[in-house]
Formats: sequence, structure tokens, C-alpha cells
Amino acid sequence: MKRLLAVEHVRVQLLLIYAVTPMVAAVFWLGTGAGPAAGLLPVAAAVLVVWGMGAFVVLRVMGPQRYVEEMAELEAGHCWVRWSYDEAQWASAVAAERARQQRLNRPTFVALAAAGGVAVVVALVTEVSTLFAVLALLVLVGAATWLVLWLGAGGPAARRGRTGEVLVGRLGVLRRPGTYAAFAPTGALTSVELVGTAPMRIVFTATRLAPSPWAHWIREQMADLVVPAGRVDEARALVERFHREVLSRR
Repeated sequence: MKRLLAVEHVRVQLLLIYAVTPMVAAVFWLGTGAGPAAGLLPVAAAVLVVWGMGAFVVLRVMGPQRYVEEMAELEAGHCWVRWSYDEAQWASAVAAERARQQRLNRPTFVALAAAGGVAVVVALVTEVSTLFAVLALLVLVGAATWLVLWLGAGGPAARRGRTGEVLVGRLGVLRRPGTYAAFAPTGALTSVELVGTAPMRIVFTATRLAPSPWAHWIREQMADLVVPAGRVDEARALVERFHREVLSRR
């Protein structure tokens, strides 16, 4: 389970399902004008059903097992490149990855904050006991969110490491210490580019269809790899390999 939660997009999707769903249910429940006990059982049952269906879709239908298998292959040495970083280079690599994750995860945390804020506002205009029930729910959701992030052993572990390495495969990149980021988890990998001068970076960008009534394609940066000193030729060869073996075969 820990290796599965180390897959970045799996962790984010589970957070959305397990954190947002109960808060949306709480708002719906309070909106009916019911007290903190009336009607709670069917709402709780509905939450459990959504949790189960969501977990099935994320863990089975979306096929994260292929990423877990690639993680094992990368750790066994079957990788396209394997780069080690000294202390200064690792700090730069971690900073670039942290900035990318913050950009990517911002909508998730905005959704969590919005759902929690609506739940509190609705609870404030009802009974005091209902407010306490909603606050308890938010504490529970916060604890569950922290647990999922901790089990993923991601960013904090990478930031604590003074040095590190990245292992790149066809499907994603594994940071040690850190997490695994898939290049195209919910869409198609559309570009792999070598950018910048100091330090040079390889940027992987994918597209996905936005789940909204006005469906449109969104470009998302799925990995930002700082190239270690002396590995520029390897980086160019890696970009060419992705263009030749991945992008050209979409």
C-alpha cells in the first residue's frame, strides 16, 4: 500500500474522494434542515458507497498497478537514466519538484478549503451541536488527509535527504528519497523538452480533459527534472528517446 500511495496522482485522487465526499455530504445533510442525528445514517451510507466506488475506479479501473511495477523495475536497475545528485544539486532538484507539485495540487486544496468553508457556514446558521459535529468532521478529514500524505512518504522525505537520485523509465520518474510521478496518468504525454541554462531541466507535459460542462483540454506539467552537472548529453539523448519511442507512437 505504501508503494501504491507513493504514486503521486493516485494519492491526489484518493484525497479528493475521501476528503471532499464527506464534506459535500455534510453540506447536503445540513441543507435539508435535519438535526445532527436525523437522517445521518442514509447520508453516511451514501458516503461509504461513494468511497467504495471511488477506490475501485482509482485502484482498479485506472490501472495504477503498471506504475507500481515500473517502480520495482526502476529500483532493480532497469531504467532509461539514473542520475545522482550532490547536496547543492539535490536542493535545486527538490525545489523545482516542490514548486511543480504546488502548482499541480493547488486545485485539490482549493476544493478542500471551499468544501470545508461551505460546511462551516451552513453549520453556523443551525444548532450549536450541529456546528460541533461539522468541526469534528473537518478534524477527521484533516487527519485522514495527513495520513494519506504521510503514507505516501513523498516531499518531506525528499527535503530531509541531503543527497538523492532520480530513476527515469518509460512511464514515470522515481525520486529517492521521494515519490513516483507518472508522466501521463490521466491523459497523453504531449511534450518532453530540455529547457533553461543554469540549471538545465527536462520538462514533461501532458494533457487531460477537464471534467466540467465546458470540457476542454488542460496542459499540466507532470515532471520537472533538474539535469545534474556533466549529464547534459545524457539529457539530450533521453529527450530524443522519448520523442522517438513515446511521443511519435501516440
